[in-house]
Amino acid sequence: MKKNSIWLAALLMLAVTVYSCKSSTSPSDVAKSFETAMLHNDFTKGKTLVTASDQPMLDQGEEMTKSNPTPDSIKAILNGAEITASNEKMENDSTATVDVKTVFKQSVMGQKETTNTYVLKKEKGAWKIDLQATIKRVMESYGAAMQGQGADSLGAGAGPDAGAVDSAAGPILDSLSK
Repeated sequence: MKKNSIWLAALLMLAVTVYSCKSSTSPSDVAKSFETAMLHNDFTKGKTLVTASDQPMLDQGEEMTKSNPTPDSIKAILNGAEITASNEKMENDSTATVDVKTVFKQSVMGQKETTNTYVLKKEKGAWKIDLQATIKRVMESYGAAMQGQGADSLGAGAGPDAGAVDSAAGPILDSLSK
C-alpha cells in the first residue's frame, strides 16, 4: 500500500510539473512582468521574458545600470508604480501587441505616467517580448509624429519630410550660428 502511495505521489508531481511548464501565460501577463522587471532593474527576470536574440540587449542594459545605478529616491517612486495592460491584439498565431501603462505616485523625469506598446512573439510555445520589433515600432511612430509636427509648423504645401527636418535641425543650426 505504501509503495502505491509513493507511485501515485510521483505521478501527481510529474503531472503538475508538465502542466506548469506548458505556457498558459498571456501576452499581457508577459508584458506586465517585463515592465515590472525593468522598473526594478531585474535583468535576470527580464531575460526570461524576451526572445533569445534580444537577451544581449538586456546584458548591455545591465552593464550600464551597474555603472550608473538608480538613486534610492527614484527607486522609492518606481516601487509604488501601478502597472496595467490593455489592448492586447493578436496579429496572428505567433505575434501580438500589448499596451502597458505605468502610473507613478510622483513625477519621474517630468512624467507621471508612461504607456509602452510591446510586440510579443511566441518562442518555443511561450510568449516573449520582441525588443527589436518593439523598438522598430516606437521609432516608426516617433518618425510619423515628427513628420506631422513638422508639416503643421511649416504650413500646407511644404511636405511632411521638410517639416521634420526643419524642426529637428532648427536648434542645431541655431547653436552653430552663434
